[in-house]
Amino acid sequence: MPDSRQGTPIQSTGPHAFEAYSFNPETLFSILGWLTAALLLTYAALCWLHCRRHGCHGLKSLLAPGQRIMQGMSLVQKFLLFGLLSMVPAMLAFSQVLMVNGQELSKISNEKIGAQHIRNMMPLVEAVAQHRGMSHVALLGERAAYGKEIAARKLEIDEYFERQLPEAAFPGLSKAHQRWRELRNRKPGISAEQSWKMHCDIIADLLGSMAETGKRYALSFDNDPGRHYLMSIFLEQLPEAQEMAGQIRGMGAGIVAGSALSDEQRFLLAGLSAKLRQSLDDIGSDLKLAAQFNKNIDGKLAEQLQSYRSHVDNMLFFLEHNLIHSIGINTLYFIDNSLSTNSRDFFLLATRAIDSGILLSNSAIEAFNRSLDARSNYLRALEEVLYYACFFCLVLVVWLFYLFYSSTQSTLSSLQRLATELRKGNINHGISAHGRDEIFAMVNVFDEIAGTLVQTIQHKDATEQKLLKLSQAV
Repeated sequence: MPDSRQGTPIQSTGPHAFEAYSFNPETLFSILGWLTAALLLTYAALCWLHCRRHGCHGLKSLLAPGQRIMQGMSLVQKFLLFGLLSMVPAMLAFSQVLMVNGQELSKISNEKIGAQHIRNMMPLVEAVAQHRGMSHVALLGERAAYGKEIAARKLEIDEYFERQLPEAAFPGLSKAHQRWRELRNRKPGISAEQSWKMHCDIIADLLGSMAETGKRYALSFDNDPGRHYLMSIFLEQLPEAQEMAGQIRGMGAGIVAGSALSDEQRFLLAGLSAKLRQSLDDIGSDLKLAAQFNKNIDGKLAEQLQSYRSHVDNMLFFLEHNLIHSIGINTLYFIDNSLSTNSRDFFLLATRAIDSGILLSNSAIEAFNRSLDARSNYLRALEEVLYYACFFCLVLVVWLFYLFYSSTQSTLSSLQRLATELRKGNINHGISAHGRDEIFAMVNVFDEIAGTLVQTIQHKDATEQKLLKLSQAV
């Protein structure tokens, strides 16, 4: 069995687990933001109406309540209020960025879970396809050639349905399981055509379930173009190509086993062959686009696609030259390629092509996961930088407000000391603070007044001394 058959099933955390929060701070910040905007708009509307009725001088009556509130607050309270009002928008912006970043990280984790679920289902699809081809050939007369392998595939499919695949993660899986039980418990005497149809219905249900799982986990709508094209290959085009190759394997092996090739079958095989080649071309185009947008995609995918195309071309060459366009089996082709003219050799030839497609599928999902990991690492690094930036901005703002507050408090303290000394009669006390803003300008005015008062007193003392000397002289 190929390695892709192995995989530890992951329990589903729900289709949108990244949206489930016990507390959503984004809602709280949004409510606060809208309330603040509503208050500002209401105040602006009241100002406009008041200006229309009373003129611009009427704004004083609107500003008076706020001025009285500010006058009733201490300097510390004012600084705390201004700091809070300036920090809230910054913290809101940081928190918004962090929440968006966290949601994208959760979305990436959710996509990885969905991709693993689909990867776990792909071996089941291949097992059902192999069981279909083997059962088809066995019902056409070669039961002994595939008896043990058919029994092994039955047990393998039962194991996948009953234990390894959680039905909660795959919509429609229960329907496929029910069809398989009906096929498993069929009565003897079923025809090859009936068995083929029942198998095709099961595979169609499984492929539909994979597509629905991709939609549920947002795999089909990835915002990165490289991952989008990779998932298009993994989720849509490659499963379709594998199913067409599986149908060609089963029908071709049945024809080699001795089934009469009707015109309808010939036309169907020709259509499958053309569609399969077109599907390979589409996969190649999407792979080039994915590599163009995503630098995490290496040349391994291109090499495996080339190997897959080579094996498919070998299968289709045999199909077209020895079945579709021939009346009978071309024995020389078998001799030249070391094959015997039996259905098992063609079945193995087609299985090698399908196995190479499984390897390509595994490489595609690994490249998808590597891209998700790279994006996740970038977002986590960005989140860490944002936390440090937020802390730095908070410390810087607090420090600047402290410097502003301490410088203002120092100037006001100097002015208070000057007033106290003047009240005591100590007119020689000056102000040591200096600055260029409005508060310092007011302090300088007081200093000039004090200086003028000193000069006046000194002039008065000098005049009194002169009068005293004049009086003594007289």
